[in-house]
Amino acid sequence: MDELAILKDFRLEDASPDGAREHARAALQDAMNRRRLPRRYAVALAFALATLLVAGAYAIVREYVIGGAAPQNVHEQIANGIERIGVGGLIPYKTTPHEVSGLTRIAAAAQTPHGRVYLLITPLRGGGQCRFDWFVRDRLPSGKPLLGGGGCEFGKPSRPREFGYGYESMTTRDGHFFTLVEGYAPRAVRVTIGHRHFRTPFGWFVALLKGPELITAYDEQRRVVGQETLKSPGGPPSRPARPKPVGPMHAVLVTKTRYTRKEIRVLVSRGAEGYRCVDLSLPAGMSESGCGQSPPPTVIAVHPNQIGSAHTNGMLLLWGEVGSRIVRLELRFDDGRVVPMPLGGHFTLYQVAHEDYAAGRRPRELIGRDATNRIIARERLPFAR
Repeated sequence: MDELAILKDFRLEDASPDGAREHARAALQDAMNRRRLPRRYAVALAFALATLLVAGAYAIVREYVIGGAAPQNVHEQIANGIERIGVGGLIPYKTTPHEVSGLTRIAAAAQTPHGRVYLLITPLRGGGQCRFDWFVRDRLPSGKPLLGGGGCEFGKPSRPREFGYGYESMTTRDGHFFTLVEGYAPRAVRVTIGHRHFRTPFGWFVALLKGPELITAYDEQRRVVGQETLKSPGGPPSRPARPKPVGPMHAVLVTKTRYTRKEIRVLVSRGAEGYRCVDLSLPAGMSESGCGQSPPPTVIAVHPNQIGSAHTNGMLLLWGEVGSRIVRLELRFDDGRVVPMPLGGHFTLYQVAHEDYAAGRRPRELIGRDATNRIIARERLPFAR
């Protein structure tokens, strides 16, 4: 069960009254078309007039203040989503209360080919925070703004200890490729990238990557707290053809559900370029399939898969693949029990019993052994405290 999936599609109610924005834009265009003042004064006056009109029409300005609070309805959607994490889970994942401890804030902003993007941060009770990238022009079919992306870190320090950043490449609907750089600089209140300046009141920054520019982060005393040359943006990411089965599927593992005695099968076929294509065939015609490379020889790539919820008598499966050197797989529980996991073609499938959803009895760890019975791999399950 992916705890963060529930946070992907927060929706933001439109904060602007009907016609206010169009009225401001019309006033701006009218002012810029006048020729009685030099161009620079006309533009300045136009922006001032537009700002006053917008402020008079509604209190929330679209250019949100960096360091200030996000719109209340955005914060409420995030808070409600965080509280729903784990609800309906057969075994709760959470180890700390899933509640916010403060307002959602605008940590950083940048202009991109896809419009304005804001980096939002929400502090969590018990430590950690959630971060989201919000492209203002992204909207749902209903016309409401769409808030998505990002993720949450529970129980961790709310800010990293070291200067760091990462890249995210995107393509607009009209095919325009661009790259964002996003990161954190401890104690930084301002970041410069080339000749561009960004306020970073919380240390977080986001910017459009334009080339191999120098990024420099400064603290309140204007001391450099981080500096590095950013790489040049690459071209659009290539999309390799999805590997398809080249032979018939064959079952490597067949079992039945614990309580309804319905068949579950793991089917595998040899895929192109060394890939394996796998299909998990479930009751009622449901299935999950995909192609990919096998895990390294001593890796356990087995994960929980919840079907249904606690309200629908759902079932919890542990299934996946193990590396070629693992010939025996065990499941250890919180109360010390150890049960063997079935293996077929290096795949495994196990349904957790209902009584093992309870605290003190939950599955805790997977243990892999080689041909000499030596432990060569361990994988801690997300339910483990």
